[in-house]
Amino acid sequence: MVTLGFNVLQTRPYADEGADEFRAYMLAVKHLNGGGDGGIMNTLTRQKI
Repeated sequence: MVTLGFNVLQTRPYADEGADEFRAYMLAVKHLNGGGDGGIMNTLTRQKI
């Protein structure tokens, strides 16, 4: 599971842009975590550099 922190403006003149950014954030989280199948996180592997 991935935990992300995100600041979005939800009031005043930039509320519409903030709403778009929040929807994009939620879509990214959905794709990363998946819908019960682990999402993209199951395809990633750790590599030692």
